Amino acid sequence: MIIAIPSKGRANDFLTSKWFDDYIVFCPEKEKKDYLKKHKNVVGIPDKQKGITKARNFILDYAKEKGEKWVLMVDDDITFINYFENNKYNKITDKKEILWLVENNFIMTEELGTNVWGFSIGGAQYSYSSNHPFAFLALPLGSFMGIIEDGQRFDERFTTKEDYDFSIQSMKKHRKTFVDKKHSYKAKHWEQEGGCSAYRTIALEVEMQQLLIKKWGSKIVKKNHNKAGGGGNSNDRYWEVSISIPIKGI
Repeated sequence: MIIAIPSKGRANDFLTSKWFDDYIVFCPEKEKKDYLKKHKNVVGIPDKQKGITKARNFILDYAKEKGEKWVLMVDDDITFINYFENNKYNKITDKKEILWLVENNFIMTEELGTNVWGFSIGGAQYSYSSNHPFAFLALPLGSFMGIIEDGQRFDERFTTKEDYDFSIQSMKKHRKTFVDKKHSYKAKHWEQEGGCSAYRTIALEVEMQQLLIKKWGSKIVKKNHNKAGGGGNSNDRYWEVSISIPIKGI
């Protein structure tokens, strides 16, 4: 297994190393020296391969060349990993426990017969039910995404929302994904400089929203119809999408 952390412009502001010991940082080749000052395992991505989508495919190809079938891709800005139990969230700080959890989810995903798994995002209590601690039709997203090598790659036409597309590809191919809803994570994303925030704009998000709809159809990919405004309420994220997969299941 490879724990791969793609990163750009955050050599001095790197959060995810708190949760793992044995990981590899994948950064632009021109930034490799900066990252080596803080991390022992760093792989430079050729500078011509710009953007997170090409970086993700580079990581998958790298793992395949090394004979590694399991790849965990984790963003560099993960602030916590936790689980819901006894009606409250409990943060996991033990690296060995996190590693066991990751390996266990890879095993379950493999036994289930699909190629991608993930956690819930942010830890919203309403998204978890003790009667349904996992989901087969939810979307694992790139911030914390386990991938089992089977030749599938990210569509490089997407400069954002590439993870949505990858998970939909998996559903089409395997008829399911695996999301461990009991566990969740939080990432800083737009709050932090560097990474995708260097080029990620609302205009680009809308463009990728349209491309996702064009590729998969408006019955599967639906716009968030809330409009901008309203004092910055998260419901105003009109550039986002919801996914409705026409497959029966949980």
